[in-house]
Formats: sequence, C-alpha cells, structure tokens
Amino acid sequence: MSDSHYSIVSAGISEPEVGALHKALPVPRVIFIARRKVHVSSGHYAWPNFLIAHFGFYFVACELGNSDLKIAGFGACMISGYPHKTGGLFEIACARVEKRLGRTVISKLVSLDGFTAPRAEKHLPRMMRSFGPDYVVIQFGSSDAHCPVPMVRRKSASSGLISSTRELELAYHSQPSGLISSLRWEIVSLLGHLLKIDPETALPEYVAVIERMATLCISQRATPVVLSPFVFGSRYSTRSAIAFTRGLRKQLTRLHGVLLVDCVSALGAFAKPSVLQRDGIHLSQLGHLVVGEAIAAAIASDALARSHAE
Repeated sequence: MSDSHYSIVSAGISEPEVGALHKALPVPRVIFIARRKVHVSSGHYAWPNFLIAHFGFYFVACELGNSDLKIAGFGACMISGYPHKTGGLFEIACARVEKRLGRTVISKLVSLDGFTAPRAEKHLPRMMRSFGPDYVVIQFGSSDAHCPVPMVRRKSASSGLISSTRELELAYHSQPSGLISSLRWEIVSLLGHLLKIDPETALPEYVAVIERMATLCISQRATPVVLSPFVFGSRYSTRSAIAFTRGLRKQLTRLHGVLLVDCVSALGAFAKPSVLQRDGIHLSQLGHLVVGEAIAAAIASDALARSHAE
C-alpha cells in the first residue's frame, strides 16, 4: 500500500491505522510494519538510525523523502564556475535540485583545472571513498574535444611568474564575447579545417575513460551524471563536440543507470555569443545557468522516479 507520502512495506494494517501513522509521522518516510515485534539489523539498510515504536502494532520507520541527497561534482575548471566567481553550473544544479525535491543537498566539488578525462581518471576513486555520493556529476570533454589552433603566445614582462600568468589567463577568459567574436571564431574554425587539427583526446580513448568512470560510480551505488562536451565558438571544434556526444551516447547505453546530459543541444538553443566567453571555449554566466538547469532537471527527474518506484 502506498501514496505520494509513504511507502508501506508489509501490509496487514487498517486504514485508520494508516491515518494515525500520517499524523504521527508528518514527514515522508518509508515504513516497515508488522503485527508483531520485528528485529531489524541496521547493517541491512542504508539508513543509520531506526525508530522502533508501539502504535497499535510494531513498526520501524526511516526517513526517505526528507533524507539528505549527496551530490558530487568531478570535472575540469568549468564545473567550479570558472572564469566567474559565482553562479557556476554545479552550484546552480545543486540549488535547483534542493528546491525541486525539497531535500537538503550536501555537495562536494573536485575541480581539476585544465585536465582531460584520461589525466583525471585516477583521482575519482579517492573522492568516491571519502564522500559516498548519491549522484556524481562528471564534467570532462571540453578540453578533450577541443581542436586547438596554434596561436602566437602573448608576451609580458612578468610572463615568467606562474601567479602572473594565471592572472593573465583569468583576465583573458573573463572577457565577454563582443561584436567581432563570431568573426574571430569563424577564422579559427577555418584554420582548424585547413590544418586538419585533431582533438586533444582521441574519441575512442575519451569514451572509454568516461565509461570506466561511470562504471566505478555505479559499483559504489552512485548514479553517474555525465555531461557531454560543451559547444565552442569554432564550428570545427563544435563538430568534434557533437561527435564526442554521439560516442558517449552509444557507449553509455551499455550501462544501466547512467544519466547523460547533452550540453551541446542545451546550449545550441542559444546564440553562441550569449553562452560563450570571448575565447570561444569557456561558458558565459548564461551558459553556466543553461547547463546547471539541465543537470538539475536530470537529477530531480531521476530521484523522483526512484522514490515512486520504491
């Protein structure tokens, strides 16, 4: 017997008793009920604390709908909101999930600046062990799918200092797209086509690494939320991102329980200058909002489906 608030596991109680339970337990719970006293070992369940009470019968109750939801973020620099100080895609996603589900979200973020998927893979197991998330948002692909055109390095009197170089990079990446951004991106795209530039990571290697990451998450009872690469200013690199997205979809269908967020399609609904920074690689604040909303929709929908199935 069940409704939108309760899942009653083990029938044999009357409607008045169910109504009494609703009054006694005003928050969503999963309720294990028996006519006689039952012994429940907490080691068999994910919930640490159990309430045993006598209410015309014996029952064990544990919170489900009000339980905390643990969401981990594992990705390159943009998962942290870079180059912006606030309003990053992971931050937005967690806030939206919390609001949609009415559940407290506990989050942990691991951002590996500039890492490709193969380079980042070895860092995932440690995060999984230390946090034990319900969902893991995996954001690698923009560095992998990018087809970089060789550029003349900017020279600076302080270019030898790492801190100064990072400050210069942040200043450049923070510049919003302007009137000539689209023209510049077309030139970069043409150069990529003429030079036949390959992506930073070969497609077969990329999808294999992401599949292994997703498999690890599933083995730890976490749901992987895989983000496809984002769009680029360059049409040449965007074609690479589309190919990587197709490769992910084909590869991940072999796994049960993976959520794939097609960021290319989500961002493609907007004009590129509105969702990209001047460099044609990093997301604008609107771009972060679009991706964050897409992540939240995927997680919230999955969490609700799971609660209804239980």
